[in-house]
Amino acid sequence: MKGLTTSAALWFCGFLGFVIGAGQYTLSIIVYVLFLCILTWFPSIEVYLNNRSNHFEIHLELKNSNYLRDFVTVSRQLGLRIDDIEANQAYVGSGLSVYTITFTIFSAELKKYKTHREIIQALSSLDYIYHIEELR
Repeated sequence: MKGLTTSAALWFCGFLGFVIGAGQYTLSIIVYVLFLCILTWFPSIEVYLNNRSNHFEIHLELKNSNYLRDFVTVSRQLGLRIDDIEANQAYVGSGLSVYTITFTIFSAELKKYKTHREIIQALSSLDYIYHIEELR
């Protein structure tokens, strides 16, 4: 989305320059104020929508790679579908098994009542998880 918002802002600046060049000063001031309001409120709206999205990605550190199967089972029981699991090779030899996992929430109840933070909090209570956090 970052590329899209940057592109939209550049197009807006071009449009605003065209409107000012055409002598429509009142229209340009109104559009400029509206654009500033949108830029001010958009980050909080974006955070809200991201927290309620059906898709999210986590950084997961397990105490042992043997626990990955248990983690997948628990995730499915919670109503999460695992779309992708990627092992992070940078942690080889550290004793930890580190993964980047992409989830889709497919349980209707989980979609309605739980945020990503609450889901991650529930997963972090598992004994074999060393660290878990959402990637933004």
